[in-house]
Amino acid sequence: MNHATPKARNTEQPRPVSHHHAEPTPLESRRTGESSDQRLAPAATNAPDWRTCGVGASFCLDEVLAALPVDDEMVGLDDSTHPTTTALAEIIRPEQRQRTGLTLLELVVVLMITVALAAVVVPLISEHVSDATETATKATLAEVRNAVTLFWQDDDRSPKQVPKIHDLFVDPSTGTTAFRFDPTYKLGWRGPYLREATGSYEVGVPHASFAAAYGNTGDRALLDAWGHPVVIQTPGAVNGVQDVRVVSAGSNGAIEISPATFSSALNDSNDGDDVYVAFTLR
Repeated sequence: MNHATPKARNTEQPRPVSHHHAEPTPLESRRTGESSDQRLAPAATNAPDWRTCGVGASFCLDEVLAALPVDDEMVGLDDSTHPTTTALAEIIRPEQRQRTGLTLLELVVVLMITVALAAVVVPLISEHVSDATETATKATLAEVRNAVTLFWQDDDRSPKQVPKIHDLFVDPSTGTTAFRFDPTYKLGWRGPYLREATGSYEVGVPHASFAAAYGNTGDRALLDAWGHPVVIQTPGAVNGVQDVRVVSAGSNGAIEISPATFSSALNDSNDGDDVYVAFTLR
């Protein structure tokens, strides 16, 4: 904090301050023999007493300024001991300042690490997604298998016929969904055997492998996890046992298993990426 003393306008030396305003130090008091009461007593002068007013009181400062001669001015003491802005800047070195960005080299390193992680993580995620899609499709195929088995047991046609997917929603004999079952012979349509159709069948879409043998355009369908209609293949019967497959076209959307190939002859070379569930009916 700077201190100020009054000085005459045309002189170079500061005016001596009146002894009435200077408070003696404890050492001076001991030398002069003043008592504490004498030191606390205000001097006989018209100037305001700081001890009476309280240091920092605005009204006392106004009285002191009013008591000064008009031609006096306040002269500041030397500020050379205070650090300048330049000195503070030298104290705070650049390496001590907070960094707010990355260098080009750091950005390149981060980018390389990100690319390396993506090369490892993306295939793993894709594999898990593919596995989950295939698992969901197999669950759908199993549901159709159970529905076909129930339909076969209830079928009162002679000879019995393996149904198409549409037949599991609508009675193929009447073309309706009306309940038709004889409790005496335990035969007749008592569907629907599937809860709800999730799509419709269309011949030749998305590939020519979706033929009329699996249904007609507009028939109700059940879609696999890739969004393609599930179909039922019936290669034939051997010794009175009917070979049946529920087939999904897989991720490529094309049915690559030939409907004439028996399930026992299927292998990696002739089933493509198709997903299927094979079973027999008597």
